[in-house]
Amino acid sequence: MLYRKHITTIEVQILDDGKAIADGERRQLSVLFCDLVDATMLSGQVDPEVYREVLRAYHFTCAEVIHRFNGFIAQHLGDALLVYFGYPQTHEDEAQRAIFVGLGMLEAVQTLNAHLQQEKGIRLAIRVGIHTGLTVIGDIGEGAKHEVLALGEAPNIASRIQGVAAPDTVAISADTYRLVQDYFKVEDLGFHTLKGVAAPTKVYRVLQKRDTQSRLKIASARGLMPLVGREQEVELLLERWEQVKTGQGQVVLLSGEGGIGKSRLVQEFKEQITDQKQVRFECRSSPYFQNSALYPVIELWEQVCAFAEDASEKFNNLEQLLRQDVPAIEETARSSPAQLSPPIAEERYPTLAMSSQRQRQETLETIAATLLKQAQQHPVLFILEDLQWTDPSTIELLHLLIDQTSTAAFCLLLTCRPTFQAPWGLPKHLSPIALNRLSPNQIKRMAERVAGDKSLPAAVLQQIVEKTDGVPLFVEETTKAVVESDVLEEQDRHYELTGSFSALAIPATLNDSLMSRLDRLGSAKDIAQLGAVIGRDFSYEVLHAIAKSDEKTLQRELNRLVEAELLYQKGLPPGATYTFKHALIQDAAYQSLLKSTRQQYHRGAAQVLETQFPGRVVSKPELLAHHYTEAGLPERAIDYWQKAGEHAIRRSANVEAISHLNKGLSLFKMLPDTSQHARRKLDLLTTLGPALIAVKGYVAKEVEMIYAQAHKLCQRVGDAPQRYQVLRGLWGRTGAD
Repeated sequence: MLYRKHITTIEVQILDDGKAIADGERRQLSVLFCDLVDATMLSGQVDPEVYREVLRAYHFTCAEVIHRFNGFIAQHLGDALLVYFGYPQTHEDEAQRAIFVGLGMLEAVQTLNAHLQQEKGIRLAIRVGIHTGLTVIGDIGEGAKHEVLALGEAPNIASRIQGVAAPDTVAISADTYRLVQDYFKVEDLGFHTLKGVAAPTKVYRVLQKRDTQSRLKIASARGLMPLVGREQEVELLLERWEQVKTGQGQVVLLSGEGGIGKSRLVQEFKEQITDQKQVRFECRSSPYFQNSALYPVIELWEQVCAFAEDASEKFNNLEQLLRQDVPAIEETARSSPAQLSPPIAEERYPTLAMSSQRQRQETLETIAATLLKQAQQHPVLFILEDLQWTDPSTIELLHLLIDQTSTAAFCLLLTCRPTFQAPWGLPKHLSPIALNRLSPNQIKRMAERVAGDKSLPAAVLQQIVEKTDGVPLFVEETTKAVVESDVLEEQDRHYELTGSFSALAIPATLNDSLMSRLDRLGSAKDIAQLGAVIGRDFSYEVLHAIAKSDEKTLQRELNRLVEAELLYQKGLPPGATYTFKHALIQDAAYQSLLKSTRQQYHRGAAQVLETQFPGRVVSKPELLAHHYTEAGLPERAIDYWQKAGEHAIRRSANVEAISHLNKGLSLFKMLPDTSQHARRKLDLLTTLGPALIAVKGYVAKEVEMIYAQAHKLCQRVGDAPQRYQVLRGLWGRTGAD
């Protein structure tokens, strides 16, 4: 009865978070499946009404944890729960959130058991399975049967993994583990054959969260991202550290977009000064605890005090630290532990006769004094990362430290994203450092270092440059993905292509980060998706002609995309043009569309370009060819690929012509093998032949294959005007031999 009055409210809250995707959407989800152990046996041991009440309490207990981390409860399956992470709003760390919820549910059910054991003599146990994978999510059913469901392997695999987990444990797949390996300690459970899954699946049991220091050590042991193009920034940090060593306190604020390399630069700086005497404190803020007062500091104290499991011992360590470093503040030393470890503090100390605001201020002053006291012995390096997620109390503490560090051997090294607005102005001892993107040459250098200092094929390097836009994290993850794929074969000092090479896919490690930026846009996301279909660059005129939005709405949504820094804008509507800031953002927006929706958008784009913008079609026929290809209209696409090839040949762009004509030829496999299509194919082959000869010469194997194929088509169609040209091509090659 303790939980009944809250159940309806929490379920409504969670289900209302999801805006229905009626037509469906392709999404990477982390799927959690939780089930009660021996639920059938329990239902037979107690009265059905009691079982119903227990089940509702269990659902409510789990729902509270799920809601805390923005999970979406897709289904209550009796005693089981199916939960999605990455819908309706994607966050940068959905796999982590799923695991935090799994561990949180284990803890919450244990708390619930204390009540159930006492009131009803019942104890519950649960198993949790988690898997991350591609799904199609959307509305299923109508009326009372209406649900939002994710289709694909991911939900099934999560359910099967739950089945192999031990009671009261969380088990995850290898795909999920790859996304969280720096953040959690796990036990390898080996490979398992799961029902309905073709290949054996590697499974891990999650043991606990890693602290910040452990994550850094694990990442360092595995190999840190190569540092490229940051020589000036490292030099500036070392200069500021030299000033700190002379008693001139410094504050350095590193800013830059996600993935730009802030943490990697901090790590490089630490390694450069590792042999020097110093006291170092490291902590970071968390998106889960933006409103938890002093969260980074509490995490820091746990590291500094080497906290034991026993709460009383933890409190003793903290109390000793504060008294030792600030012996003159006896009253404050009593209030600070109460702020940092309230449960045990309430038992040990009576309530202080001061306002909560005054007690909070005393706490902040004590923490600041404790940290500054360290600088009397050795220079102090205090690192706090991810200020954009820092709680107000910690921001106030930083303000206090900044005011007091200018004359101490104390360095505050802070990192943030560009959205963070510093409340402390620009004091003289603060150095802002904004990290910029890497140049194309730096991207190539970094990619080859990620590849083990082995050279990569030029075509692969060029795609990495185009797709990653100089963001180091994008470069690292994209390079790793292509090296680990079957596209490349490793040789002694280089990699070679094993076959044809098409566009790079978005690495799973970047998917959540990219989709989170799109999901924050609300209805403007639809415009981003349509723009992504048109291309990385698109004009307002073309977008407006295709979109079903009125001008006012369209301009408002485009302004949101520009303000969110997903698009660059040049000029003003109706003459404005737009460019996606990152190619991977464009890819994420495009790939989130259902394939059927993509085809529909491509068809609309082709028709609009053909009927309303004929000048662009004449100058760039390959654009229309691309849209008709992706629209699934091969005959129209072939016409324009041939026009694109002929247009390129007239400009002596033979390499481009070869590419266009080969794309057209590849589409004939989608058409019936008729005489009409044979004649069309012959047209393309005889257009391709001279371009190939110009680039590779008569003796090239490709030239022989093209003209041999064309000769067979001539014999098939009979009276072909291209016969003389084909025979000349064959004779030319024979003469060259």
